[in-house]
Amino acid sequence: MAIKNPVDSSTYNLGYGKGYSINEVIDIARKVCKQPFSIEYLDRRNVDVNKIILDTKKIQHQLNWLPKVSLEEGIAKIWRAIRK
Repeated sequence: MAIKNPVDSSTYNLGYGKGYSINEVIDIARKVCKQPFSIEYLDRRNVDVNKIILDTKKIQHQLNWLPKVSLEEGIAKIWRAIRK
């Protein structure tokens, strides 16, 4: 949408309006991919944030964009594309 209707050279946040922890994303990926993988937890860094939920108002207003898939659906689509 941004390529077809360039408003300016802005940066847009894309999100679903819900925040997920790293562990929740990992759990969803495990469920979708049905593949075992291990996780290595490292010590927290000063630049790491506890929580972030992206504000999508700008892209909604300027490009009339709304999310159409959930995080789980998006991971599943990417996984299917990778496997092809």
